[in-house]
Amino acid sequence: AVVSTQSGHYGRGEKGETIPVKQDSLYKDIERKAKALRPLKVSKSLQKTLPFKTKPKLETKRKKSLYLTKRAVVSEPGERRLTSLMQQLLTAQKDTDKRKWEKKKKDTAKFMEQK
Repeated sequence: AVVSTQSGHYGRGEKGETIPVKQDSLYKDIERKAKALRPLKVSKSLQKTLPFKTKPKLETKRKKSLYLTKRAVVSEPGERRLTSLMQQLLTAQKDTDKRKWEKKKKDTAKFMEQK
């Protein structure tokens, strides 16, 4: 028992038809290549100002394994590099923020003297 609408036309639902699917409208998985980041180069002047624990260190390969490699929870080399990189960047950012703050303070004092 198909019921017609007032205009006399039958809709898809009444006919039992499905909505046509366009192939170019379907969602596709996006394949992205992993970014290959270059190693961070910290200038020597900045390295001098960094505290020792955040300075980049060159480690040679060792023949004997260290305690750190034997323990249960070990951060991967990429994670270690990323952590040290973030620490160095935050230290550099704090340094520039401190310089800006000192300059602003100096300029404000100079302006107040002129008044």
